[in-house]
Amino acid sequence: MGLSETQRLLARLYLETPLRERFFADPQKVAAEFGLSPEDAAQWTSLSRRQTEFFARSLKFKRLAEVRRLLPRSAELLGSSFTELFLRYAEAPLSGGLAKHYEDALAFVRFAERVETPLEPRWALDLLRYEAAWLHARATLKVGCLVRMFRHNLGVILNPTHGAEPERRLTVGVWCKLPWSGRLVHGLIARPFRP
Repeated sequence: MGLSETQRLLARLYLETPLRERFFADPQKVAAEFGLSPEDAAQWTSLSRRQTEFFARSLKFKRLAEVRRLLPRSAELLGSSFTELFLRYAEAPLSGGLAKHYEDALAFVRFAERVETPLEPRWALDLLRYEAAWLHARATLKVGCLVRMFRHNLGVILNPTHGAEPERRLTVGVWCKLPWSGRLVHGLIARPFRP
């Protein structure tokens, strides 16, 4: 077996819990699925489950640390719920191997949007989506604008001196990169409140 096949199998074992479970239940069968000869497959049976699980767990926590760094306000707000939700997200196979950290963060937010149990507080998902929009704008905008809509007035939680709970109010976030400055500018526009 070549080096690239070995690396591909190891990477998948470290990243995919279901594959790891199947592998340790029947290493010969899984090795054969990867096109390994019976001789090569026999070498994989000596792989330590304990070491493999340890390395897989440390990879998840490394990813968690990077995503926390990219979504700091959401991580702070959600606390241990952020960690629990990320570890649930990290159980699913990555669609392209280890993604760039910002792609991992964006995929995590998409996962959070699909969970059955709503996040608390009720505006936490909007904050996750807001931070994801910043990441997306920074990574992809050359010239132009990105527009996102939110259910809550996030301006009140993004202003550290305010300290109030954001009310449910349609809010539009706009990120623009202008050709003459190259800077990313941003604004939030909340729909006027009507009693």
